[in-house]
Amino acid sequence: MRAALDTCCAARVRNFVDFGWRLASAHASSPVPVGISHTQVRRIEAGVAPHIDLDLLSRIASALGAELSIGVHPIGPPVRDKAHVALLERFAARLGPDVTWQTEVPIPLPGDLRSADGVVAIGATARDTAPARNLEAIVEAETRLHDVQATERRLRAKQRDLGTPRAILLVADTRHNRRIIAAIPEIRRQFPVGTRRCLGALKAGRDPGADCLVIL
Repeated sequence: MRAALDTCCAARVRNFVDFGWRLASAHASSPVPVGISHTQVRRIEAGVAPHIDLDLLSRIASALGAELSIGVHPIGPPVRDKAHVALLERFAARLGPDVTWQTEVPIPLPGDLRSADGVVAIGATARDTAPARNLEAIVEAETRLHDVQATERRLRAKQRDLGTPRAILLVADTRHNRRIIAAIPEIRRQFPVGTRRCLGALKAGRDPGADCLVIL
């Protein structure tokens, strides 16, 4: 992991290191003002340095009048752990015969790499084969609640972009999650339909009537 990070960072800084090298080339006999030699800078620029410390990259950036920034960007659906998969399977097992269940449903926007954990279609066939659908609900599963506001924003953004009239926040039934839910009453207000009513409606192939909080 560390080696991959070092390689990634080296590629990212290659352009500004190259630019800095050209600026410093007129003073080739002078030391680079980051505590390393011009030879080492050339190795970093060429992407052949065996190890690059993040602190060193930061100092190189500073010497070039820049600031090192590292970002994490989605490149596809996240890898689901066993607990997450099991939670979705428990939910799917509670659905009625008139409800279609799909997992990893992509957001239908060009270049958008997000996907919904699941989508239930009530009284309709699968999203990719049905010209007309009745009611759909996006399902976002959380095995361990952390930042509830961030979770809700992420769910609402996916709901908006998928165009589903209902949203279901599916949460693993753990002591931690119940404590978080009890401490934040706004969750119940945003998702007013509880587990029993929601699952009962989906079992019968009916609209739950509002957004749901399902604890399984």
